[in-house]
Amino acid sequence: MATLVYVEDHEGELVNGSLGVLSKAAQLGDDVSAVLCGSGVKELAAQTGAYGATRAYVADDPALEHPLPQPRVDVLAGLIEKEGFDAVLFGASVLTADVAAGLALHESFARAGGWYSDGAIRAYDHYGAWALHFYPLVWSRLAGVPFADGASVRQWEDRLRAYLDDHVLLIGTDGAPLLQGRSLIYRFATAAALWVGAATGATNLSPGTIRRAASGIVRHFVLRGAVDDAGLLTVGWHRAWPVGSCRCRRTTSSWTDREPTPAGRSTSSARICLRSAASGRWRRSSRSRTPAAGRASA
Repeated sequence: MATLVYVEDHEGELVNGSLGVLSKAAQLGDDVSAVLCGSGVKELAAQTGAYGATRAYVADDPALEHPLPQPRVDVLAGLIEKEGFDAVLFGASVLTADVAAGLALHESFARAGGWYSDGAIRAYDHYGAWALHFYPLVWSRLAGVPFADGASVRQWEDRLRAYLDDHVLLIGTDGAPLLQGRSLIYRFATAAALWVGAATGATNLSPGTIRRAASGIVRHFVLRGAVDDAGLLTVGWHRAWPVGSCRCRRTTSSWTDREPTPAGRSTSSARICLRSAASGRWRRSSRSRTPAAGRASA
């Protein structure tokens, strides 16, 4: 069994707890590797041989100087995917606990077709696009950490490529993203996955399609009052979302949104969000109408 031991360092020395785990792993098997992640740790790698490591992997980069878990999670994800270790062991510390938890959690969200869940079972949300797809690929290019350009990055790109084929179909011809999930007030962030796909080449979509979809999202919200008179984004979908604005027991909504129309025309297309009090499910419709002041009936 191929085993990888994460060896932690502190102030220029290897942490005893990590070395203890490495020694015990070497006693139980003969294929044990060590990995060090930090800044200026290259010279410490040779010491792991005395504790039973048959090889040592080193991610030595200024970006790893501070004891932050996420950069180490990303480094380890790439190494594990590339080398195919059967087990990964950590000593007991706050940092290693965070790294181990983050590494397992990120990968556990992966689903078929390039999708990421935002939690247990079927908790899908726009957050999967603008965070779980966006952050790993952007960080791997900005940080330039060893192993980040390996198998894990290729896997992230393949997932994004597949996901964007679906994502673009969830954007209306008027630029409106699918109204669902619990992160709606981020609005423009629904275009983030499109942008990172264009920047990294991890997309099957044409440049024109990406530009039309991304600019359509931005235009949709700008023209519908997302920015207030002070130039700030409101907390809501179009304009600010007042508390209690949705009348859930009726097939009506207390807000409607007028499409921009040429001067002299009074018609508008109202996009209405309706929610059933019994099911809690949202449904959306678009109809050309001239709504009553502040109200529109279904």
